[in-house]
Amino acid sequence: MNNFGEKLKMLREQNDITQEKVSKKLNVTRQSVCNWENNKNYPDLTTLVTLSQLYNISLDDLLKDENNVVKSMKTELNSYRSSELIKLIIFSVLAFLLPINRYCIWHSFALY
Repeated sequence: MNNFGEKLKMLREQNDITQEKVSKKLNVTRQSVCNWENNKNYPDLTTLVTLSQLYNISLDDLLKDENNVVKSMKTELNSYRSSELIKLIIFSVLAFLLPINRYCIWHSFALY
């Protein structure tokens, strides 16, 4: 196997699935599947997990010897970490403020 794209194409063909069917199962365009198979870009992490399930192959086997894909995943994970941290902080603040706000509104009505 020369590259990740060829591996994806081989797995798709072994499972007798068209690019169109793969794209529908993954909620992506057919062009995205074509780009992955031609090594123009790589699927994101969640899509890789879904592909491994679709083709009934472990992520380890799917990514074996695929350094470029792994580097792409590391970059994606690093971006998640900072954005997820921001989301967590915002969610935590909202989770704290919303019950207080409801309590204040409820008690202001109860006083009248």
